[in-house]
Amino acid sequence: MVQIPLQQPAQVAPSLTALEQFVCPQCGGLVSVPRRVDRFSCSWCGSLLDPGSGLRFYRRAEQVRITREQAAERFRAWLASPELPRHAESEAAFSVGELRLFPFLRLKGRGADRFLPMAELPTADVLDLTAVPAALEETDADEGAGANPGEGAGADPGGGEAPAGNGGGPPRGAIEASPDLLAKALHEAAGQGSSEAILEHRGFYPVSYTYRDDTFTAIVDVSGGRVWAGRRPALLRSQRETPVSLGVAALLMLEALLIPGLWPAAIAILLTVVVLFVALRPWLRHG
Repeated sequence: MVQIPLQQPAQVAPSLTALEQFVCPQCGGLVSVPRRVDRFSCSWCGSLLDPGSGLRFYRRAEQVRITREQAAERFRAWLASPELPRHAESEAAFSVGELRLFPFLRLKGRGADRFLPMAELPTADVLDLTAVPAALEETDADEGAGANPGEGAGADPGGGEAPAGNGGGPPRGAIEASPDLLAKALHEAAGQGSSEAILEHRGFYPVSYTYRDDTFTAIVDVSGGRVWAGRRPALLRSQRETPVSLGVAALLMLEALLIPGLWPAAIAILLTVVVLFVALRPWLRHG
């Protein structure tokens, strides 16, 4: 971990000059400088930098387009979908939690963007949020300007800013990014040739539901209201597949033994397979 001085470096008054932030490739310190400057020095280690040599750092939060009530309706519709057992909608009991925004650090470079979680995952389904096309808005870069991401409450990019036009407070429901994780990730990214680092707060509603004495979790994203659930009751249908498979195998073997002639037996077995597939597929699928 990079050792960072505790004192706060001099800041440019945000009311006079718009600031942008860079990560120093030498020490990993977060530096705020006026926009459109040609050269500047790192406030932490004194290295002389230019905008092309530093890793640009941004803070963004996802625009919430789905309310908690709408998330509950989307989840109820998902319970009635073919992905789940037939009686899931009527038998499952669920509750939708408050809005949460999880911090990811998005690193842009030559290849595909990389997403790193900057806090402990509440559920593995949260990782799926990186696949959701999100409408993001800039958050205030002036809050804690010039501070290093690993030092001080006001310096933490994960917990001290708000979406634009929200008065500079933290985003509602935001999970705080770990200062240590963020400082380490930014320092490594600065030395690996990344061009931009974006701390993105991605939104979701947590869902807990029970079905036939088993408990499951899911999330509903705030962009389009899609349900993300890695573990679901539909996986329980395998309990029916085993006895049905044994019964079908026994029936086909009986036909092969009782029907004389190779071709008549083969045709009878083929017809039986087709009929059983059509008849049993919906039953196995919906439980």
